[in-house]
Amino acid sequence: MENVRKKHIQKNTLVIILLCCLGYFVSYLTRKNFSTAIAGIVEQTEFSKSQLGIVETALLISYGVSQIVTGFLADKFKPQNVVMSGLIITTACNAVFPLFNSIAAFAVVWAINGIGQSMFWPAMVRIIAEYLSPIQYKWSCSLISTASQVATILLYLLVPFVLDTIGYRWVFYIPAIVAGVTAVVWIVFYNINVKHCKKYEIERPASDGNVDTGEQKQKVRLAPIMISCGIITILFAIILQGCLRDGVTAWIPSLVAASGAENASGAILKSVLLPVFTIIITYVGTYLYFKLFKNELIATAIFFSLSAVCILALFIFNYANPDGLSIAKIIAAAIAVGLMHCTNLALISYIPAHFGKYNAVAFMSGLTNAFTYVGSAISTWGTALVAESFGWNAVVLVWLAIALLGIVVALVTIRPWGRFLKKEYENQ
Repeated sequence: MENVRKKHIQKNTLVIILLCCLGYFVSYLTRKNFSTAIAGIVEQTEFSKSQLGIVETALLISYGVSQIVTGFLADKFKPQNVVMSGLIITTACNAVFPLFNSIAAFAVVWAINGIGQSMFWPAMVRIIAEYLSPIQYKWSCSLISTASQVATILLYLLVPFVLDTIGYRWVFYIPAIVAGVTAVVWIVFYNINVKHCKKYEIERPASDGNVDTGEQKQKVRLAPIMISCGIITILFAIILQGCLRDGVTAWIPSLVAASGAENASGAILKSVLLPVFTIIITYVGTYLYFKLFKNELIATAIFFSLSAVCILALFIFNYANPDGLSIAKIIAAAIAVGLMHCTNLALISYIPAHFGKYNAVAFMSGLTNAFTYVGSAISTWGTALVAESFGWNAVVLVWLAIALLGIVVALVTIRPWGRFLKKEYENQ
């Protein structure tokens, strides 16, 4: 009977994990649909790339800022209800978005969508952390992340067909329908299964910023520690990787379509290589990280360097043959984006974990992730302005400059971060 009960618990826990994968899949389907379709929307409406860039920027800002607040809400209330709220908000925003016909209205609706989108990840992290062991938790994070890339692949395949057949409005209506159905599936199956799941018991860290020294809890000030370890330059590096990761992802279909050799739909369809390479390179980068790198900033410097090489190749391809080589351009961009996802993993996932003894893991996670979307917002809007003013070769040169600056920032931060790690290992 006990073995049957254990298997039953494992089965129900797996359902919870799969629901989180489904929820995060839908979050990308209802958030990345706009950026994926920008080139097609430009073709089918009177709006320019820079105007639509403002809309995407509105989402990125609201999404990045809201994560800190929604993380707090996910700690105070039932996380499944926070996810449910996010699904309802994003369903409504995608359903009403095509009904408007002004940049201001688009920006407001998409900013609200950013708030709804921010409700997914923090709540899901709490859910899987409560019911899974540390090893299972890491596996589940990778699985959920993969679900988001599968959604991106689906968008690159679906959006061109929708744009060419029934128009850009259905790029939003279809995800709205999927999100609405998912909201019902989520709450029903979550409530059925969660009551059979046993929470994983972990040792809770000391609260109120105290460090447990074994004999007493010693009060510490986090700010000086953060400054001494190089957090200011780390946050700058995070902004730079956000610029490259989301800037290249959002605009590479437009760069390829600008050649005139094919329409926006064809460029988007070929861009399906972006998330495919991202999945592969992220797993390879993760493997190399555990095998070779002990200092996250060394890994960051290497990933920025390799990304710079790829972006330089992209510039050469586009300068030498602006009307062709679309596959070569997309592959170069895809590898660069994959490398930035590896950088994101080091800076956003691994660095906050080192602040566990200061009871600041959640705070550091929210802080670093928010700065990622500062970079995303800057690049998404800025790329459109540079493209319209100076052309796509200038855009690629800006991306190259960002990658080179990332190398410098990472190299400058290696020593202070290394000293922080040394003290951490000595105190273990």
